[in-house]
Amino acid sequence: MMYSIAICDDDNLIIEQIADCLHKAFNQHNAEVIIDYYNSGDKLLLSIDNTKYDIILLDINMEPMDGFGVAGLIAVKDKNAKIVFVTSHEEVVYDSFDYRPFYFIRKSLYSSYVERMVNKFFKIISHETDVLVENHNSIIKVNSSDIEYAESEDHYITIHTHDGDYVLRKKLSDFEQEMSGFNMARAHKKYVINYQYVRKVDYVSGEVIMKDGKKLKLGRSYKDTFKKGLVQYHRTL
Repeated sequence: MMYSIAICDDDNLIIEQIADCLHKAFNQHNAEVIIDYYNSGDKLLLSIDNTKYDIILLDINMEPMDGFGVAGLIAVKDKNAKIVFVTSHEEVVYDSFDYRPFYFIRKSLYSSYVERMVNKFFKIISHETDVLVENHNSIIKVNSSDIEYAESEDHYITIHTHDGDYVLRKKLSDFEQEMSGFNMARAHKKYVINYQYVRKVDYVSGEVIMKDGKKLKLGRSYKDTFKKGLVQYHRTL
């Protein structure tokens, strides 16, 4: 399997060192990796419209646009992007949490951090799969990690993703079974929800609050299993 990674840093030496570690870490998982290099956030942002990366490594202390600014603009284009911040200033790690990074690499210990980041990446994607949907008279694949939730209506379900909605003629119970083990769970007789897009659960009002602010009903009979699954999901992060 081939994966694609972008490294954005204005320090050529650290780029070479991290790239070497990435190749070794992916090789341990019997996988290959293509790495693109950028020495400024502007150049990376220009390429992202045409290139989808599995992981994007950003140096926080770049000029004129720092890594936080680049991450914010990347999130507009792809809010599901796996952003990894790289820095020698460990005190900024807490500031990075606003951007929901996939990982944080300390330059002083880059080798061990890269290995741990890659191990986490493969653990996460082991819980992803593809769903075949119809789109304008053609069949396309939608990765399960892109699905925010599925909604049942009569004999159809609507797959809601951040790129659009797709309608399938399928029972929600069948979809639920197919997505078992892929970070999704039944939350209501009408909904199967991806834990990845849940901001919080309001057990008083009986609602699941999604990261985009949308509120979905949490069925009483599904509350305990949904809560347990959400806790287990967060433990894997």
